[in-house]
Amino acid sequence: MEFYLSETDLNMLMTEAVQGNRAYADGYGVELFLVPVPERMIAVDKDRIRQVLDNLISNAIIFSDKGDVVTIKALIEQQGIRIEVRDNGPGISESFRPHIFKKFSQSDSSDTRKNSGAGPGLSIIEAHGGEIGFISEEINGAIFYIVLDAVTRMRIARDAE
Repeated sequence: MEFYLSETDLNMLMTEAVQGNRAYADGYGVELFLVPVPERMIAVDKDRIRQVLDNLISNAIIFSDKGDVVTIKALIEQQGIRIEVRDNGPGISESFRPHIFKKFSQSDSSDTRKNSGAGPGLSIIEAHGGEIGFISEEINGAIFYIVLDAVTRMRIARDAE
């Protein structure tokens, strides 16, 4: 997989991800809410990070009930930009948590499962030198997050030399 790092407007990236998933959310009766994003340029492969955001948002949609809200926001932290996608779904069971980022893992692989999902792009985030993780309580939903910026800024500067 090739990566093309460039300076990207965080606000534009997140707005495009939300707009690109709005019709999908509407189909599930789920609302997408984008918390106002800080003005910030980040050095990333825009298309690859967009893939990850699309995946996190679409998974949050399918694990939400009709009428729920999926919240997307970005925070500036010491280690970089933290982008979070929060749902109000069933959460992630304790037994499945160690497997969450394994390729094609799903917590319920039965034919009767109402939701479908795919892996959230661990390899893309690792290639950016970032971090991906989640916070979840069973029955209280989940927050999936990626942390980017600190390392990718140094990387793009080094690649430009």
